[in-house]
Amino acid sequence: MRQTLQVLCAILTGLFILEEWRPDARAVEKATLPQADFFVAVDGDDADAGTLDRPFATLARARDAVRERLVQGNQTRDITVLLRAGTYFLDESVVFGPEDSGQGEHRVIYASYPGETAVIVGGRRIVDYEEMEEGFYRSHLDPNWEFHQLFFNGERMTKARHPNEGYLIVASSPKGSRTEFMFKEGDVRRWEDWRGARVYIWAGADWFSNTIPIKAIDWEARKITLSSPTLQEIGRKPQRRYFIQGVREALDQPGEFWRDPVSGDLYFRPPAEPLDMQALVVPTVTRIVSVKGTSAEAPVRNIVFRNLYFTISKFAGHFMETNGTHGSTPWNEPANKEAAVYFEHADGCVVENCRITNAGFNGISLVWRGRNNRFTGNEIAECGFHGVLLSGYRASFGREMDVNRDNEVSNNWMHHCGRLAGHGGGVFLWASGHNQIVHNRIHDMPRYGICMKGERWGKSGFPDELKQQGATRENHYEFVHSGHNLFAHNDIFAVSQDTEDNGFISFWGIGKDNVVDHNHLHDAYREHLGGLGMAVYLDDGADYVTVSNNVIHDIQCGTRLMPVFAKGIHNVIENNILICEENSETAIRSFEMASEPVRHHIYRRNIIYLRGQASIYRFQNWSDDRVAEADYNLIYHRDDVYRVEGIPGEGTWANWRTLFGGKFDQHSVTSDPLFVDIEAGDYRLKKESPALELGFEPIDMDSFGPHPDHPYFKEKR
Repeated sequence: MRQTLQVLCAILTGLFILEEWRPDARAVEKATLPQADFFVAVDGDDADAGTLDRPFATLARARDAVRERLVQGNQTRDITVLLRAGTYFLDESVVFGPEDSGQGEHRVIYASYPGETAVIVGGRRIVDYEEMEEGFYRSHLDPNWEFHQLFFNGERMTKARHPNEGYLIVASSPKGSRTEFMFKEGDVRRWEDWRGARVYIWAGADWFSNTIPIKAIDWEARKITLSSPTLQEIGRKPQRRYFIQGVREALDQPGEFWRDPVSGDLYFRPPAEPLDMQALVVPTVTRIVSVKGTSAEAPVRNIVFRNLYFTISKFAGHFMETNGTHGSTPWNEPANKEAAVYFEHADGCVVENCRITNAGFNGISLVWRGRNNRFTGNEIAECGFHGVLLSGYRASFGREMDVNRDNEVSNNWMHHCGRLAGHGGGVFLWASGHNQIVHNRIHDMPRYGICMKGERWGKSGFPDELKQQGATRENHYEFVHSGHNLFAHNDIFAVSQDTEDNGFISFWGIGKDNVVDHNHLHDAYREHLGGLGMAVYLDDGADYVTVSNNVIHDIQCGTRLMPVFAKGIHNVIENNILICEENSETAIRSFEMASEPVRHHIYRRNIIYLRGQASIYRFQNWSDDRVAEADYNLIYHRDDVYRVEGIPGEGTWANWRTLFGGKFDQHSVTSDPLFVDIEAGDYRLKKESPALELGFEPIDMDSFGPHPDHPYFKEKR
């Protein structure tokens, strides 16, 4: 993978040096040239006509030309803008509104010229600099130009930090405090210049990272005071991890930078000498393109971005999962919805076969209203937060605001996101439903592969105003909106790399009838951090979920491991291959907490392969209605040890099968499933497998991940 990234960086370097395209290409016979309404080129002129021979210079000017045509009305076909090869640097976001929409069923398409790549950069080159002592370079920049990222040869540099790798551990924190903590003696150096310093900290639990400026340091008490509260009480759990960034004197490694918050000067240690300033870029915009309707009733429609390369956008100096209170932004709703390619109140828009890299926040965001949009065939990588965010209206807005829905996130390659927010992942849905999240390859994420959340009914959950209007536990799903989604044929691995208590696919406080089907969830390893690790996590208030035809193995990201952790009600776990490792705790676990019931589960026709001390099922807070059905499962332990934990009486397989007059697993068998080659990771079944006699349906092992014709993902599947 590193070689792949190096190749991509080399390509990007070449693009920054520019001039891939030469004007003599225009001499080709016009009959053989691609047809478009307007053209853009790096050596064009916005005062020109926008033709192939006299192209515009900017995407914004082409948008205006399209707008001028659209205002005439009666669009009878698609309008196309082609961008010639080269790198287009932006000082401002390119903003599209309702007036830029395709009319009727017609679209407005912005694409790279066939066979070429247009690179749109949300930043500016730094070309004026002076060499300082000890390998420093300095560039005088506008003090009003605030930024928190720097890119060299297309690679994100490190904001000067201490320690250079890993974390420090909080010594202690006053009870209840979200702004103060004590550091261990010798951990924090007594540097003189702390202007611009920030703390990156996992406060409360290893769930959400916070980036917050430092307000003061008391050296005698060894106490750091933050400028604003963290999301959770800092000392809620021990061993809170943190590092310090943005300190002038921590600029001690190649590839680090520091911005003077007063003068605006940039100080930089290049990762290689001599310094080629042609490849040094500072972000200028948070959104590279912003496609934004004026309201839910006046969306933008039918805009398409195709075969374009969007890269580099701004991050913030303060970052938390919510606004810091559970009022203005409910628990678990991302407050930071920004993206390199940003949609708000948008219908029928498409991002297709594009590359989106080095975003400060998300790669793509679809916020508030968003219907029938498609994000497909893209590579989304090295983003600060999530790859794709779909974020609709919270329950308090009412049933009628179920308008972030019917979207497709398909055939994408997402990797190495969560670079600036440690709880980032591949795809995140909040209050968004009826979507298809299918055939994506997602890997190398610090937290989630796919996550969906909303608002649960139980403790500290559902809005009181809706309860007063008649909302009940039984009908509250109608307000939550995170329902009726299909998550299928995704290949997810190497996630949960720096967090715990999450799954490759995680749900919390969701609506009804979500389906997790035909996903390959595998190969995650984490040694530096303990805690829970699971492939499928149906967390608090995750009800009416079907988990079927998934292949789960090599889940080793923590100290308490299991393929499936299922809370909620009426959840079905069926026809899955669940492989437990030597250090796994159980195959399927359930646990009731937080005033959310856990009952009426179905565990049917699964292949459960056990190693070590893993049990078949583990129940906590057992209730007699916990399991509605468990049967036709094939269960195998190489040492012939079969346990069920947390049930009335002995935790044995034999006792489990006698409960309630023989209610459970009467047709299940304990036998080798006869995989083709489990040691080589081939989980196909031999034709004589006893699982087939139990009605197990073979899983198509070739159906996971992107399609073979994906434009960027060429690795052997």
